[in-house]
Amino acid sequence: MALDTSSIRLSLPYRHGPDSENTTMFPDPFLDMASLAMPRSLKNVLDMCEGIWLKNGTYRMAASRIVRYFITKIEFEDVDEDERNKLASFMNNRLRVVDQLSLVGDDYLAYGVSMSSVVLPFRRFLICRACRSEQPIEAARWQFKEWKFSAYCQRCRKWVQHAHLDRRSAEEDKICIKRWAPQEMRLLYHPYTQDHEIFWKIPQYICREIEKGTPFYVQYMPWEIIEAIKRKWMFKFDPGVIYYMREQTLAGVNTRGWGVSRLLSNFAQAWYCQVLKRYNEALALDYVVPFRVLTPAAKSKEGDPMLNMNLANFNSTVMRMLRKHRRDPASWNALPFPIQYQALGGEAKELATPDLLNQGMDEMLNAIGIPAELYRGTLQLQAMPTALRMFQQTWPQLVANFNGWLEWCVEIISTALNWDKPERVYLQPVTMADDIEQRQTWLQLAAANLVSKRTAFAPWGIDAADEQKRIFAEQKMFDEMQMDFSEDMAQRQMNQQQMAGQQPGAGAPMAPGGMPPMGAPVAPGAASAGMTPMDLMAQADQLAQQMLQMPYEARRKELINIKHSNETLHALVKSKLEDYRSEASSVGQQAVLQGQV
Repeated sequence: MALDTSSIRLSLPYRHGPDSENTTMFPDPFLDMASLAMPRSLKNVLDMCEGIWLKNGTYRMAASRIVRYFITKIEFEDVDEDERNKLASFMNNRLRVVDQLSLVGDDYLAYGVSMSSVVLPFRRFLICRACRSEQPIEAARWQFKEWKFSAYCQRCRKWVQHAHLDRRSAEEDKICIKRWAPQEMRLLYHPYTQDHEIFWKIPQYICREIEKGTPFYVQYMPWEIIEAIKRKWMFKFDPGVIYYMREQTLAGVNTRGWGVSRLLSNFAQAWYCQVLKRYNEALALDYVVPFRVLTPAAKSKEGDPMLNMNLANFNSTVMRMLRKHRRDPASWNALPFPIQYQALGGEAKELATPDLLNQGMDEMLNAIGIPAELYRGTLQLQAMPTALRMFQQTWPQLVANFNGWLEWCVEIISTALNWDKPERVYLQPVTMADDIEQRQTWLQLAAANLVSKRTAFAPWGIDAADEQKRIFAEQKMFDEMQMDFSEDMAQRQMNQQQMAGQQPGAGAPMAPGGMPPMGAPVAPGAASAGMTPMDLMAQADQLAQQMLQMPYEARRKELINIKHSNETLHALVKSKLEDYRSEASSVGQQAVLQGQV
C-alpha cells in the first residue's frame, strides 16, 4: 500500500493578500529571507531538523541536557519484591533503559517525532522438504536464491530445497530497542478518531541485499519484511508494536498526525544564527591573518620607480630573498633597490559579531523552552526554585511520553519473558529527586512513621528493604567476629594456665540443683551428674535466659566455661541462645517491613 506524503504541507502562519497594498505603504515585515528558505514539505522539515541538530553543537547539547534532566530513577509499583528486583536489573543493566530513553528523547526534540520498537529475538530453522529433518540456519550450509532456501541436508546427503520456520527465542541478552528513522516512515492518519497506522518504506540498500541473498541480512531479517520486499510493498506494523511520540502543535496546522519540531516554529531565529556563523566563518578565513605585500619604494626625485625598474627582476629577487630567509632566518639579505612593506586585512576582531551570535542563540533556545542559564550551567541559587518550577512546567509532555514509553516497554518485555507485570512504571518526579528541603522533610516523616522508609529513601537512591538486610547481615558478621575473638582469647588463657601447672575449674563451688554459679568454671560432668535429660534441658534454658541479659563479653566467657566443664550442656545452651536470637530477628524484620508498607 503506497502513501503519498508530497501533499503534506506545513504552511506559514500568515497570509499575503492583494488587499495589503491598500492598507500600508511599507513592505510586509513577515516577508523576510528566512521565510523564503523555510521548508514546506515533511521530508524537507525532517532533513532540516536533522541538519541543525548535527551542525549546531550548542543547540544539540542544550536539548540533550533537557532530555537527561527529566530522566530520573525508574519506579515499579505493585509487584513482588523478587520480580521487581529482577525486572529492574534487566532494564538497567541489560537493556540500559536510561541510555535508550535518552536517545528516544533526542529523536523527539530533534525531529518532533520518535518511533521505537522492542526487538524480540527469534531463531530461524530450515526444514528439508524431502526428509523433514530440521536444523538451525546458523549451523547449516544454505543459499537464498529466487526467494527460496536451498541447503545441504545431512540425512539426504545432498542439496535440497528447504522450508523455513521461525521460533521465538527466550534469550534475554538479544532483546534490544530499535529506533526508526522518521524519513523512512509513512503515516496513515484518521482526522476524526486520531488513529494511525505506521508503514516502513524499506530502504533500497536493504532490498538489494535481500534480493542478492546476502546471508547476514537474510538470516536475521523477519520473514514478514522479506515478503514485503519480494512484493515491493511497504511494511505495515501491527498496533502497539511501535511507540509513537510526537510534538503537538496548533489545531489549525494540518500535519496529518505528524509531530512538528520546535525548530520549525523558530526557523527564522535558527536561520539568523546560521547566517551569523557563516559570515563569521568567512571573516576567519579571510580577515584573521593579514595579507602581506612588498612593493618598490617610491623615489620622489627620480620619479616613479615603475618607469625605470624591471618588475619581473624585482619580483624574482624578492621571492628568492624570502625563500632564503625561510631556510635560514639568521641570514643577511641585500637588495639593489628600496622596498616598502604593507599588511592588508587582519581586522577580523573588529568585524566579528560574537555578541550578536550569542544573543541570537539565547533567543532561539529560550523560544524553544531551554533556559540559557541551564545549558551554560549558571542558574542562580536565589531564583533556582521558582525558575526550575517554571522550567519543569514547560515540558510536561516530555515526562508523560517518557512514562508511557516505559510502561509500553515493560509490558512487552514482561509478556515475552513471562514475568509479572508491574501495575505502574514511571520516572521518579524531578521535584522529588532534586528538592533538598523536601528530601529532609520526608526523612523526618519517615522517622515519625508517617511515610514509608522506601518513599523517604528513594530520592537518595537507597532501597530501605535492601539496607535493612545489609544491617542484619553486618550485625551477624560482627557477632561472629566477636565470638571468634573471644574463643581465641579463652584458648590462650587456658593454655597459659596449663603451662603454669593449674587445672582450670578446680575447686569451683556449685549452686543448688547442680548448676554452677555464673562466672565460675564447672568441672567436667559435674552439672549433669544424677540429672535426667529433661532437667538438663531446663537447666540449659535457664542459663540461656540469664545470658541474654548479660553483656556480650560476659556471655562469651560463660559459654567458654560451660564448654570446658560440660560439652552437652554447652551445646544445649548455645542452641537455646540461637533460638532466642532467631526469634528476636524475625520479630525485628516483621516490625521493619510493617513500617515500610
